Amino acid sequence: MSTQVTVTGGTRVTVSVPSTGSVSVISTGVKGETGATGATGPAGPAGATGATGATGATGATGPTGATGPQGPQGPAGSDGADGADGGTNIVVDTSPQLGGDLDVNGNDIVSTSNGDIDIKPNGDGKVNIDSSSSSSGVKISDGHVELRSGTGSPAKIDFYCESAAAHKVTVQAPAHASFSGDVQFTLPTSNGSSGQVLKTDGSGNLSYVNQTSDTQLTTEEVQDIAGGMFTGNTESGITATYQDADGTIDLEVGGLTVAQGGTGATSFADKSVLITQDSGTDTVSAAAMSTNGQLLIGGTSGPAVATLTAGSNVTITNADGAITIAASGGGGGGGGDIEGVTAGDGLSGGGTTGTVTLNVGAAQTTITSIINSSLTKIGTATDQEYIDFSTADEVNTKINDTERLSVTNTGVDVTGELTSTKNVFAKTSNTDFSVQGDIVKIGTGSTTQGELCYYKSDGTWAAADADAAATSGGCLLAIALGTDPDVDGMLLRGMFTRDHQDASLADELYVSTTAGDITGTPPSGNGDVVRVVGYCLDSTNGQIWFNPSNDFIVLSV
Repeated sequence: MSTQVTVTGGTRVTVSVPSTGSVSVISTGVKGETGATGATGPAGPAGATGATGATGATGATGPTGATGPQGPQGPAGSDGADGADGGTNIVVDTSPQLGGDLDVNGNDIVSTSNGDIDIKPNGDGKVNIDSSSSSSGVKISDGHVELRSGTGSPAKIDFYCESAAAHKVTVQAPAHASFSGDVQFTLPTSNGSSGQVLKTDGSGNLSYVNQTSDTQLTTEEVQDIAGGMFTGNTESGITATYQDADGTIDLEVGGLTVAQGGTGATSFADKSVLITQDSGTDTVSAAAMSTNGQLLIGGTSGPAVATLTAGSNVTITNADGAITIAASGGGGGGGGDIEGVTAGDGLSGGGTTGTVTLNVGAAQTTITSIINSSLTKIGTATDQEYIDFSTADEVNTKINDTERLSVTNTGVDVTGELTSTKNVFAKTSNTDFSVQGDIVKIGTGSTTQGELCYYKSDGTWAAADADAAATSGGCLLAIALGTDPDVDGMLLRGMFTRDHQDASLADELYVSTTAGDITGTPPSGNGDVVRVVGYCLDSTNGQIWFNPSNDFIVLSV
Protein backbone atom coordinates (compact mmCIF):
# COMPACT_ATOMS: atom_id res chain seq x y z
CA MET A 1 0.00 0.00 0.00
CA SER A 2 1.22 3.47 -0.75
CA THR A 3 0.01 6.79 0.56
CA GLN A 4 0.96 10.35 0.05
CA VAL A 5 1.96 12.59 2.92
CA THR A 6 2.15 16.27 2.37
CA VAL A 7 4.61 18.06 4.70
CA THR A 8 4.58 21.77 5.16
CA GLY A 9 7.43 23.80 6.49
CA GLY A 10 8.34 23.03 10.11
CA THR A 11 5.96 20.06 10.35
CA ARG A 12 7.26 16.83 11.92
CA VAL A 13 5.73 13.54 10.76
CA THR A 14 6.19 10.34 12.74
CA VAL A 15 5.48 7.04 10.94
CA SER A 16 5.17 3.83 12.89
CA VAL A 17 6.16 0.67 11.00
CA PRO A 18 4.55 -2.66 11.92
CA SER A 19 6.98 -5.39 12.91
CA THR A 20 5.99 -7.37 9.82
CA GLY A 21 5.97 -4.53 7.31
CA SER A 22 8.18 -1.84 5.80
CA VAL A 23 7.76 1.82 4.81
CA SER A 24 9.32 3.59 1.86
CA VAL A 25 9.53 7.37 1.72
CA ILE A 26 9.77 8.93 -1.72
CA SER A 27 10.22 12.62 -2.19
CA THR A 28 7.88 13.94 -4.81
CA GLY A 29 9.65 17.15 -5.21
CA VAL A 30 8.18 20.57 -5.16
CA LYS A 31 4.51 20.66 -4.91
CA GLY A 32 2.80 21.80 -7.98
CA GLU A 33 -0.32 23.74 -8.36
CA THR A 34 -3.49 22.02 -7.39
CA GLY A 35 -5.28 20.61 -10.27
CA ALA A 36 -8.97 20.61 -10.81
CA THR A 37 -10.95 18.11 -8.86
CA GLY A 38 -11.61 15.02 -10.74
CA ALA A 39 -14.83 13.08 -10.79
CA THR A 40 -15.41 10.71 -7.95
CA GLY A 41 -14.47 7.23 -8.79
CA PRO A 42 -16.26 4.13 -7.71
CA ALA A 43 -15.73 2.97 -4.17
CA GLY A 44 -12.94 0.58 -3.92
CA PRO A 45 -12.96 -2.51 -1.81
CA ALA A 46 -12.40 -2.12 1.97
CA GLY A 47 -8.79 -2.25 2.82
CA ALA A 48 -7.32 -4.47 5.41
CA THR A 49 -7.46 -3.22 9.04
CA GLY A 50 -4.35 -1.32 9.83
CA ALA A 51 -2.28 -1.70 12.95
CA THR A 52 -3.53 -0.05 16.18
CA GLY A 53 -2.22 3.43 16.47
CA ALA A 54 -0.62 5.02 19.55
CA THR A 55 -2.89 6.03 22.51
CA GLY A 56 -4.23 9.47 21.98
CA ALA A 57 -4.36 12.25 24.59
CA THR A 58 -6.98 11.98 27.44
CA GLY A 59 -10.27 13.46 26.42
CA ALA A 60 -12.46 15.75 28.49
CA THR A 61 -14.18 14.19 31.60
CA GLY A 62 -17.50 12.70 30.73
CA PRO A 63 -20.66 13.01 32.83
CA THR A 64 -20.69 11.28 36.30
CA GLY A 65 -21.94 7.76 36.08
CA ALA A 66 -24.46 6.13 38.41
CA THR A 67 -23.25 5.48 42.03
CA GLY A 68 -21.91 1.99 42.39
CA PRO A 69 -22.47 -0.27 45.42
CA GLN A 70 -20.70 0.81 48.74
CA GLY A 71 -17.34 -0.82 49.13
CA PRO A 72 -15.96 -2.22 52.41
CA GLN A 73 -14.92 0.30 55.13
CA GLY A 74 -11.33 1.35 54.84
CA PRO A 75 -8.89 1.68 57.77
CA ALA A 76 -9.40 4.65 60.15
CA GLY A 77 -7.46 7.72 59.22
CA SER A 78 -5.29 9.69 61.69
CA ASP A 79 -7.02 12.28 63.94
CA GLY A 80 -7.29 15.70 62.48
CA ALA A 81 -6.28 18.87 64.35
CA ASP A 82 -8.85 20.37 66.78
CA GLY A 83 -11.01 23.08 65.34
CA ALA A 84 -11.00 26.64 66.67
CA ASP A 85 -13.98 25.92 68.98
CA GLY A 86 -12.19 23.10 70.85
CA GLY A 87 -13.87 20.32 68.95
CA THR A 88 -17.43 21.04 70.23
CA ASN A 89 -19.54 23.75 68.71
CA ILE A 90 -22.11 24.62 71.44
CA VAL A 91 -23.61 27.17 69.06
CA VAL A 92 -25.15 24.39 67.00
CA ASP A 93 -25.95 22.19 70.10
CA THR A 94 -29.49 23.15 71.12
CA SER A 95 -29.30 21.30 74.48
CA PRO A 96 -25.66 21.19 75.65
CA GLN A 97 -24.85 19.56 79.03
CA LEU A 98 -21.73 19.76 81.20
CA GLY A 99 -19.90 16.58 82.00
CA GLY A 100 -18.12 18.22 84.99
CA ASP A 101 -17.52 21.54 86.75
CA LEU A 102 -17.29 24.59 84.47
CA ASP A 103 -14.03 26.48 85.13
CA VAL A 104 -14.16 30.00 83.65
CA ASN A 105 -10.34 30.09 83.92
CA GLY A 106 -10.23 33.78 84.88
CA ASN A 107 -12.78 34.83 82.24
CA ASP A 108 -16.33 36.10 82.50
CA ILE A 109 -19.72 34.86 81.41
CA VAL A 110 -20.97 37.81 79.34
CA SER A 111 -23.80 38.76 77.00
CA THR A 112 -23.90 41.07 74.00
CA SER A 113 -26.21 43.87 72.95
CA ASN A 114 -27.33 44.48 76.56
CA GLY A 115 -28.80 40.96 76.64
CA ASP A 116 -29.85 39.22 79.87
CA ILE A 117 -28.03 36.22 81.33
CA ASP A 118 -30.68 33.72 82.48
CA ILE A 119 -29.94 30.98 85.07
CA LYS A 120 -33.17 29.08 85.48
CA PRO A 121 -33.39 25.88 87.62
CA ASN A 122 -36.02 23.32 86.73
CA GLY A 123 -39.22 23.16 88.80
CA ASP A 124 -38.61 23.92 92.50
CA GLY A 125 -34.82 24.00 92.04
CA LYS A 126 -32.78 26.95 93.31
CA VAL A 127 -29.67 28.76 92.16
CA ASN A 128 -26.99 27.96 94.76
CA ILE A 129 -24.06 30.35 95.13
CA ASP A 130 -20.93 29.35 97.12
CA SER A 131 -22.51 26.17 98.58
CA SER A 132 -25.12 23.59 97.66
CA SER A 133 -25.56 22.62 101.35
CA SER A 134 -29.00 23.14 102.87
CA SER A 135 -27.43 25.17 105.71
CA SER A 136 -24.97 27.44 103.86
CA GLY A 137 -24.58 29.56 100.73
CA VAL A 138 -26.90 31.91 98.83
CA LYS A 139 -30.09 30.36 97.47
CA ILE A 140 -32.07 32.12 94.71
CA SER A 141 -35.44 31.01 93.41
CA ASP A 142 -38.40 32.75 91.81
CA GLY A 143 -39.26 35.67 94.11
CA HIS A 144 -37.05 34.40 96.97
CA VAL A 145 -33.42 35.05 98.03
CA GLU A 146 -31.96 33.16 101.02
CA LEU A 147 -28.64 33.87 102.80
CA ARG A 148 -27.55 30.89 104.88
CA SER A 149 -24.30 30.83 106.87
CA GLY A 150 -22.07 27.81 107.33
CA THR A 151 -19.24 29.85 108.90
CA GLY A 152 -20.51 29.86 112.50
CA SER A 153 -21.49 33.57 112.24
CA PRO A 154 -24.95 34.93 111.35
CA ALA A 155 -25.65 35.74 107.70
CA LYS A 156 -25.26 39.40 106.65
CA ILE A 157 -25.36 41.79 103.67
CA ASP A 158 -22.80 44.57 103.16
CA PHE A 159 -23.85 47.76 101.28
CA TYR A 160 -20.70 49.63 100.16
CA CYS A 161 -20.37 53.27 99.22
CA GLU A 162 -19.68 54.44 95.65
CA SER A 163 -16.06 55.51 96.34
CA ALA A 164 -13.77 52.48 95.95
CA ALA A 165 -15.87 50.55 98.50
CA ALA A 166 -14.29 52.61 101.30
CA HIS A 167 -17.31 52.37 103.65
CA LYS A 168 -20.19 50.00 104.15
CA VAL A 169 -23.45 49.44 106.00
CA THR A 170 -24.00 45.88 107.23
CA VAL A 171 -27.41 44.30 107.81
CA GLN A 172 -26.97 41.13 109.89
CA ALA A 173 -29.27 38.47 111.39
CA PRO A 174 -29.19 37.94 115.18
CA ALA A 175 -27.16 35.07 116.65
CA HIS A 176 -28.84 31.67 116.96
CA ALA A 177 -28.99 31.88 120.79
CA SER A 178 -30.99 35.15 120.58
CA PHE A 179 -33.83 33.72 118.47
CA SER A 180 -37.14 32.59 119.96
CA GLY A 181 -38.71 31.98 116.55
CA ASP A 182 -38.56 33.20 112.95
CA VAL A 183 -38.84 36.97 112.36
CA GLN A 184 -40.46 38.48 109.26
CA PHE A 185 -40.88 42.15 108.34
CA THR A 186 -43.33 43.31 105.67
CA LEU A 187 -42.36 46.73 104.27
CA PRO A 188 -44.88 49.60 103.90
CA THR A 189 -46.60 50.19 100.56
CA SER A 190 -45.41 53.83 100.31
CA ASN A 191 -42.39 56.02 101.05
CA GLY A 192 -44.11 57.78 103.98
CA SER A 193 -43.81 61.46 104.76
CA SER A 194 -40.88 63.57 105.91
CA GLY A 195 -40.10 63.06 109.58
CA GLN A 196 -42.13 59.87 109.91
CA VAL A 197 -40.63 56.72 111.47
CA LEU A 198 -41.19 53.00 110.91
CA LYS A 199 -43.44 51.25 113.38
CA THR A 200 -44.26 47.54 113.76
CA ASP A 201 -47.64 46.16 114.74
CA GLY A 202 -45.96 43.30 116.68
CA SER A 203 -46.57 40.84 113.84
CA GLY A 204 -43.83 42.13 111.54
CA ASN A 205 -46.02 44.50 109.50
CA LEU A 206 -44.23 47.86 109.16
CA SER A 207 -45.84 51.23 108.50
CA TYR A 208 -44.82 54.88 108.60
CA VAL A 209 -46.21 56.93 111.52
CA ASN A 210 -45.62 60.42 112.83
CA GLN A 211 -42.93 60.64 115.49
CA THR A 212 -44.11 61.69 118.97
CA SER A 213 -42.79 65.17 119.75
CA ASP A 214 -40.29 65.31 122.64
CA THR A 215 -39.66 68.23 124.98
CA GLN A 216 -35.94 68.92 125.24
CA LEU A 217 -34.96 69.83 128.84
CA THR A 218 -31.99 71.99 129.65
CA THR A 219 -29.16 70.61 131.76
CA GLU A 220 -30.21 72.79 134.72
CA GLU A 221 -33.82 71.57 134.47
CA VAL A 222 -32.66 67.95 134.59
CA GLN A 223 -30.44 68.66 137.60
CA ASP A 224 -33.25 70.50 139.42
CA ILE A 225 -35.61 67.58 138.89
CA ALA A 226 -33.01 65.08 140.15
CA GLY A 227 -32.19 67.24 143.17
CA GLY A 228 -35.87 67.52 144.03
CA MET A 229 -36.26 63.75 143.91
CA PHE A 230 -33.39 63.27 146.38
CA THR A 231 -34.60 66.02 148.74
CA GLY A 232 -38.16 64.72 148.77
CA ASN A 233 -37.08 61.23 149.87
CA THR A 234 -36.70 62.11 153.57
CA GLU A 235 -36.96 58.47 154.70
CA SER A 236 -33.55 57.72 153.31
CA GLY A 237 -31.90 60.38 155.46
CA ILE A 238 -30.21 61.83 152.37
CA THR A 239 -30.41 65.48 151.39
CA ALA A 240 -29.48 66.82 147.94
CA THR A 241 -28.37 70.37 147.14
CA TYR A 242 -28.05 71.61 143.54
CA GLN A 243 -24.99 73.77 143.00
CA ASP A 244 -25.67 76.24 140.20
CA ALA A 245 -22.05 77.38 140.15
CA ASP A 246 -20.58 74.10 138.88
CA GLY A 247 -23.74 72.24 137.81
CA THR A 248 -23.39 69.44 140.39
CA ILE A 249 -25.62 67.93 143.10
CA ASP A 250 -24.23 67.51 146.64
CA LEU A 251 -25.61 64.48 148.52
CA GLU A 252 -25.41 64.44 152.33
CA VAL A 253 -26.30 61.41 154.49
CA GLY A 254 -27.79 62.22 157.90
CA GLY A 255 -28.43 59.93 160.86
CA LEU A 256 -30.01 56.60 159.86
CA THR A 257 -32.08 54.50 162.23
CA VAL A 258 -31.47 50.81 162.77
CA ALA A 259 -34.44 50.04 160.52
CA GLN A 260 -32.74 52.09 157.78
CA GLY A 261 -29.45 50.20 158.22
CA GLY A 262 -27.83 52.83 160.47
CA THR A 263 -27.26 53.43 164.19
CA GLY A 264 -29.33 56.56 164.86
CA ALA A 265 -26.17 58.36 166.01
CA THR A 266 -23.73 60.65 164.31
CA SER A 267 -20.62 59.71 166.37
CA PHE A 268 -19.34 57.31 169.07
CA ALA A 269 -16.80 57.45 171.84
CA ASP A 270 -13.33 56.09 171.11
CA LYS A 271 -12.60 52.41 171.89
CA SER A 272 -16.28 51.42 172.08
CA VAL A 273 -18.52 48.57 171.04
CA LEU A 274 -22.07 48.95 169.76
CA ILE A 275 -24.92 47.51 171.83
CA THR A 276 -28.70 47.80 171.89
CA GLN A 277 -30.48 48.73 175.09
CA ASP A 278 -33.92 47.62 176.30
CA SER A 279 -35.25 51.11 175.68
CA GLY A 280 -36.00 50.06 172.11
CA THR A 281 -34.77 47.70 169.43
CA ASP A 282 -34.13 50.64 167.13
CA THR A 283 -31.71 52.27 169.58
CA VAL A 284 -27.99 51.59 169.34
CA SER A 285 -25.48 53.00 171.78
CA ALA A 286 -21.75 52.75 172.32
CA ALA A 287 -20.21 51.04 175.36
CA ALA A 288 -16.70 52.35 175.98
CA MET A 289 -14.07 49.70 176.78
CA SER A 290 -10.86 51.64 177.25
CA THR A 291 -9.53 49.95 180.47
CA ASN A 292 -7.40 46.77 180.62
CA GLY A 293 -9.40 43.68 181.56
CA GLN A 294 -12.83 45.09 180.71
CA LEU A 295 -15.38 42.58 179.41
CA LEU A 296 -18.85 43.03 177.90
CA ILE A 297 -21.16 40.99 180.10
CA GLY A 298 -24.80 40.32 179.23
CA GLY A 299 -27.67 40.79 181.72
CA THR A 300 -31.41 41.30 181.99
CA SER A 301 -30.89 45.06 181.82
CA GLY A 302 -28.76 44.74 178.74
CA PRO A 303 -25.04 44.33 178.11
CA ALA A 304 -22.70 46.04 180.55
CA VAL A 305 -18.96 46.67 180.75
CA ALA A 306 -17.23 45.20 183.85
CA THR A 307 -14.02 43.49 185.05
CA LEU A 308 -13.52 40.12 186.74
CA THR A 309 -13.32 39.91 190.54
CA ALA A 310 -10.74 37.51 192.02
CA GLY A 311 -12.11 34.84 194.41
CA SER A 312 -10.36 32.87 197.16
CA ASN A 313 -6.85 31.69 196.31
CA VAL A 314 -7.15 33.21 192.81
CA THR A 315 -5.27 36.11 191.30
CA ILE A 316 -6.35 38.08 188.22
CA THR A 317 -3.92 40.12 186.18
CA ASN A 318 -5.41 42.45 183.54
CA ALA A 319 -3.26 43.52 180.59
CA ASP A 320 -3.84 45.32 177.31
CA GLY A 321 -5.97 42.78 175.46
CA ALA A 322 -5.30 39.90 177.91
CA ILE A 323 -6.47 38.52 181.30
CA THR A 324 -4.38 36.05 183.35
CA ILE A 325 -6.12 33.97 186.06
CA ALA A 326 -3.89 31.98 188.47
CA ALA A 327 -4.27 30.05 191.70
CA SER A 328 -2.56 31.46 194.76
CA GLY A 329 -1.12 29.50 197.77
CA GLY A 330 -3.27 27.85 200.44
CA GLY A 331 -6.05 25.27 200.34
CA GLY A 332 -6.83 24.30 196.79
CA GLY A 333 -3.87 26.31 195.55
CA GLY A 334 -1.07 25.11 193.34
CA GLY A 335 1.66 25.56 195.94
CA GLY A 336 0.45 23.35 198.88
CA ASP A 337 -0.05 19.66 199.61
CA ILE A 338 -3.16 17.70 198.63
CA GLU A 339 -5.43 17.92 201.64
CA GLY A 340 -6.81 14.39 201.32
CA VAL A 341 -6.76 11.29 199.07
CA THR A 342 -9.17 8.40 199.63
CA ALA A 343 -8.48 4.98 198.12
CA GLY A 344 -11.31 3.70 195.95
CA ASP A 345 -12.32 0.16 194.92
CA GLY A 346 -9.36 -2.06 194.23
CA LEU A 347 -6.96 0.45 195.80
CA SER A 348 -5.40 0.82 199.25
CA GLY A 349 -3.50 3.59 200.97
CA GLY A 350 -4.26 7.29 200.80
CA GLY A 351 -3.97 9.98 203.44
CA THR A 352 -4.65 13.59 204.36
CA THR A 353 -1.19 15.09 204.77
CA GLY A 354 2.27 14.78 203.31
CA THR A 355 3.07 12.30 200.57
CA VAL A 356 0.21 9.94 199.75
CA THR A 357 0.65 6.46 198.19
CA LEU A 358 -2.06 4.44 196.45
CA ASN A 359 -1.59 0.69 195.95
CA VAL A 360 -3.45 -1.54 193.45
CA GLY A 361 -4.72 -4.65 195.22
CA ALA A 362 -3.56 -8.11 194.18
CA ALA A 363 -6.00 -10.33 192.21
CA GLN A 364 -7.74 -7.20 191.04
CA THR A 365 -11.40 -7.66 190.06
CA THR A 366 -12.78 -4.19 190.60
CA ILE A 367 -10.78 -2.07 188.14
CA THR A 368 -12.29 -2.71 184.69
CA SER A 369 -10.60 -0.01 182.65
CA ILE A 370 -7.40 1.99 182.63
CA ILE A 371 -7.38 4.71 179.96
CA ASN A 372 -4.62 7.30 179.94
CA SER A 373 -3.06 8.98 176.94
CA SER A 374 0.27 9.15 178.77
CA LEU A 375 0.29 5.45 179.71
CA THR A 376 3.31 3.74 178.10
CA LYS A 377 3.90 0.51 180.06
CA ILE A 378 2.18 -2.04 182.28
CA GLY A 379 4.19 -4.93 183.79
CA THR A 380 6.42 -6.24 186.53
CA ALA A 381 9.49 -4.21 185.58
CA THR A 382 10.83 -2.35 182.56
CA ASP A 383 13.55 -4.97 182.04
CA GLN A 384 11.35 -8.03 182.61
CA GLU A 385 7.76 -8.77 181.56
CA TYR A 386 5.57 -5.83 180.45
CA ILE A 387 3.24 -4.47 177.80
CA ASP A 388 4.63 -1.50 175.90
CA PHE A 389 2.32 1.25 174.48
CA SER A 390 5.06 3.75 173.62
CA THR A 391 4.82 3.27 169.81
CA ALA A 392 1.78 4.81 168.08
CA ASP A 393 -0.80 2.33 166.72
CA GLU A 394 1.14 -0.60 168.21
CA VAL A 395 0.99 -2.77 171.34
CA ASN A 396 4.10 -4.86 172.11
CA THR A 397 4.44 -7.67 174.63
CA LYS A 398 8.02 -8.02 175.87
CA ILE A 399 9.66 -10.83 177.82
CA ASN A 400 13.04 -10.05 179.40
CA ASP A 401 12.82 -6.70 177.62
CA THR A 402 12.63 -8.52 174.22
CA GLU A 403 9.62 -8.13 171.93
CA ARG A 404 7.78 -11.42 171.39
CA LEU A 405 4.32 -10.30 170.27
CA SER A 406 3.48 -7.13 168.32
CA VAL A 407 -0.07 -6.10 167.40
CA THR A 408 -0.49 -3.28 164.85
CA ASN A 409 -3.32 -1.94 162.71
CA THR A 410 -2.15 -4.23 159.88
CA GLY A 411 -1.73 -7.53 161.74
CA VAL A 412 0.09 -9.56 164.44
CA ASP A 413 3.81 -10.38 164.41
CA VAL A 414 5.20 -13.24 166.55
CA THR A 415 8.93 -13.50 167.26
CA GLY A 416 10.03 -17.04 168.13
CA GLU A 417 8.12 -20.30 168.03
CA LEU A 418 4.30 -20.28 167.95
CA THR A 419 2.60 -23.29 169.49
CA SER A 420 -1.08 -23.76 168.79
CA THR A 421 -3.28 -26.64 169.85
CA LYS A 422 -5.78 -25.76 167.15
CA ASN A 423 -5.46 -23.89 163.86
CA VAL A 424 -8.99 -23.03 162.76
CA PHE A 425 -9.66 -22.03 159.13
CA ALA A 426 -12.95 -20.16 158.95
CA LYS A 427 -14.91 -19.97 155.71
CA THR A 428 -14.20 -16.63 154.04
CA SER A 429 -16.90 -14.00 153.41
CA ASN A 430 -18.81 -13.48 150.15
CA THR A 431 -16.53 -10.55 149.26
CA ASP A 432 -14.34 -11.37 146.27
CA PHE A 433 -10.68 -12.21 147.11
CA SER A 434 -11.32 -12.64 150.85
CA VAL A 435 -8.60 -14.91 152.29
CA GLN A 436 -7.55 -16.83 155.41
CA GLY A 437 -4.64 -19.25 155.46
CA ASP A 438 -0.92 -19.71 154.97
CA ILE A 439 0.52 -16.76 153.05
CA VAL A 440 4.08 -16.12 151.88
CA LYS A 441 5.57 -12.88 150.61
CA ILE A 442 8.37 -14.03 148.37
CA GLY A 443 9.25 -13.82 144.68
CA THR A 444 8.83 -11.16 142.03
CA GLY A 445 6.83 -10.67 138.87
CA SER A 446 3.55 -9.00 137.94
CA THR A 447 0.46 -10.97 139.00
CA THR A 448 -3.32 -10.52 138.87
CA GLN A 449 -5.39 -10.75 142.06
CA GLY A 450 -7.10 -14.17 142.30
CA GLU A 451 -4.83 -15.72 139.63
CA LEU A 452 -3.42 -19.27 140.11
CA CYS A 453 0.37 -19.02 139.72
CA TYR A 454 3.41 -21.33 139.77
CA TYR A 455 6.86 -20.51 141.16
CA LYS A 456 9.60 -20.41 138.50
CA SER A 457 13.30 -21.23 138.80
CA ASP A 458 14.20 -17.55 138.30
CA GLY A 459 12.26 -16.54 141.43
CA THR A 460 9.27 -15.09 139.61
CA TRP A 461 5.60 -16.09 139.70
CA ALA A 462 3.67 -16.73 136.46
CA ALA A 463 0.17 -17.92 135.55
CA ALA A 464 -0.25 -21.70 135.92
CA ASP A 465 -1.41 -23.60 132.81
CA ALA A 466 -2.47 -27.29 132.65
CA ASP A 467 -1.24 -27.52 129.06
CA ALA A 468 2.25 -28.46 130.31
CA ALA A 469 3.77 -30.20 133.35
CA ALA A 470 6.37 -27.44 133.70
CA THR A 471 3.65 -24.82 134.33
CA SER A 472 1.26 -26.89 136.49
CA GLY A 473 2.73 -30.28 137.53
CA GLY A 474 5.86 -30.60 139.63
CA CYS A 475 5.93 -27.00 140.83
CA LEU A 476 4.81 -24.84 143.78
CA LEU A 477 1.31 -23.43 143.27
CA ALA A 478 -0.22 -20.40 145.00
CA ILE A 479 -3.06 -17.90 144.51
CA ALA A 480 -1.97 -14.28 143.96
CA LEU A 481 -3.46 -11.86 146.49
CA GLY A 482 -2.49 -8.77 144.50
CA THR A 483 -0.17 -7.53 141.79
CA ASP A 484 3.11 -7.69 143.74
CA PRO A 485 3.95 -11.14 145.26
CA ASP A 486 6.41 -9.96 147.91
CA VAL A 487 4.11 -7.11 149.01
CA ASP A 488 0.54 -8.45 148.61
CA GLY A 489 1.44 -12.09 149.29
CA MET A 490 0.72 -15.52 147.76
CA LEU A 491 -1.76 -18.01 149.35
CA LEU A 492 -0.19 -21.49 149.70
CA ARG A 493 -3.11 -23.09 151.57
CA GLY A 494 -6.36 -21.95 153.10
CA MET A 495 -9.79 -20.45 152.48
CA PHE A 496 -10.32 -18.12 149.50
CA THR A 497 -13.29 -16.39 147.81
CA ARG A 498 -13.02 -16.39 144.01
CA ASP A 499 -14.66 -13.74 141.80
CA HIS A 500 -16.26 -16.53 139.72
CA GLN A 501 -17.15 -20.22 140.11
CA ASP A 502 -17.77 -23.02 137.60
CA ALA A 503 -18.10 -25.95 140.00
CA SER A 504 -20.79 -27.41 142.23
CA LEU A 505 -20.61 -27.78 146.02
CA ALA A 506 -17.92 -30.27 147.16
CA ASP A 507 -16.54 -30.71 143.61
CA GLU A 508 -12.82 -31.20 143.14
CA LEU A 509 -11.03 -28.24 141.59
CA TYR A 510 -8.19 -28.55 139.03
CA VAL A 511 -5.54 -26.47 137.31
CA SER A 512 -7.22 -25.14 134.14
CA THR A 513 -5.91 -25.12 130.59
CA THR A 514 -6.87 -21.43 130.67
CA ALA A 515 -3.76 -19.78 132.10
CA GLY A 516 -4.20 -18.59 135.69
CA ASP A 517 -7.66 -20.15 136.17
CA ILE A 518 -9.10 -22.91 138.39
CA THR A 519 -11.79 -25.21 136.99
CA GLY A 520 -14.23 -27.84 138.21
CA THR A 521 -13.69 -29.88 135.01
CA PRO A 522 -10.48 -31.94 134.78
CA PRO A 523 -8.41 -31.34 131.63
CA SER A 524 -8.79 -34.03 128.95
CA GLY A 525 -6.43 -33.17 126.11
CA ASN A 526 -3.29 -35.03 125.11
CA GLY A 527 -0.38 -33.85 127.24
CA ASP A 528 -2.67 -32.01 129.68
CA VAL A 529 -1.89 -32.14 133.40
CA VAL A 530 -4.57 -33.27 135.87
CA ARG A 531 -3.76 -31.87 139.32
CA VAL A 532 -6.24 -31.33 142.17
CA VAL A 533 -5.83 -27.92 143.86
CA GLY A 534 -8.85 -27.83 146.21
CA TYR A 535 -12.58 -28.17 146.66
CA CYS A 536 -15.66 -26.00 146.09
CA LEU A 537 -17.27 -24.81 149.34
CA ASP A 538 -19.93 -22.53 147.79
CA SER A 539 -21.07 -22.74 144.17
CA THR A 540 -22.85 -19.36 144.37
CA ASN A 541 -20.47 -17.04 146.21
CA GLY A 542 -17.12 -18.54 145.09
CA GLN A 543 -15.60 -19.82 148.37
CA ILE A 544 -13.07 -22.67 148.00
CA TRP A 545 -10.65 -24.70 150.13
CA PHE A 546 -7.27 -24.29 148.42
CA ASN A 547 -4.71 -27.06 149.13
CA PRO A 548 -2.82 -28.17 145.98
CA SER A 549 -1.99 -31.89 145.78
CA ASN A 550 1.63 -32.92 145.30
CA ASP A 551 0.48 -35.58 142.83
CA PHE A 552 -0.46 -35.00 139.21
CA ILE A 553 -1.15 -36.97 136.01
CA VAL A 554 -0.05 -36.16 132.45
CA LEU A 555 -2.65 -37.44 129.95
CA SER A 556 -1.77 -39.40 126.83
CA VAL A 557 -4.86 -39.74 124.65
